[in-house]
Amino acid sequence: MVSFGEVVRVLMARRGTNGKQLAADIGISPTSVSKIVTGQSKPRQTTLTRLMKRLCTNPDEEQMVIRAFTGLLDVVPDQPEKSERPIPEDELERVIRYLELKSMSVAFRKDVEALIQESKLNYQTDFRVDSFICDFLVQLRGRKVAIDCKYNVNRDWDRTYATVKLFREHLPCDEVVIAIPHENDLSRKAREEIKGDGVSIASLKNLGNTIRACVK
Repeated sequence: MVSFGEVVRVLMARRGTNGKQLAADIGISPTSVSKIVTGQSKPRQTTLTRLMKRLCTNPDEEQMVIRAFTGLLDVVPDQPEKSERPIPEDELERVIRYLELKSMSVAFRKDVEALIQESKLNYQTDFRVDSFICDFLVQLRGRKVAIDCKYNVNRDWDRTYATVKLFREHLPCDEVVIAIPHENDLSRKAREEIKGDGVSIASLKNLGNTIRACVK
């Protein structure tokens, strides 16, 4: 397996950047970048997300980073050998898929926030009332739009329907928008089933127009 540090070096070369420039771009020290590249340390989740956003330009590169990252072990001091609890192979595969999805979900949420920032809209992150929380609450002209990010468009739409209902009942919002990375048959079907006053499903490329339409 190609090491995480090697993958980072390859992508740095593709983007024409060096360790000092990358460190400034993702908000860590050049020493930390050097340790990541040489395999001496493992980046935190937030650093991984920033690194992917800076170096990856397509899904293939994102997957290359995730596969290398999930195969990276933390460096630990030598300890007496002891028996490890066996983990079924299918459970390891399930956890790997979960971590991949988690990483991509975090990156997608960052993309949504960047789009909101570019639109120069007033917003709050992680807006919460009691136990009900949405990713973003956008406010303009006295109207409020709750935005929740759904990266995996292939499953759990029933949960999304319930989320929309609860947001409408418990959050002080005029509209609820479910942001998705792209359209597919399931998302189009969901749009037909969920559509109604104050509810929208929007892909990332259409999200800006959807938000502006909600606050007119």
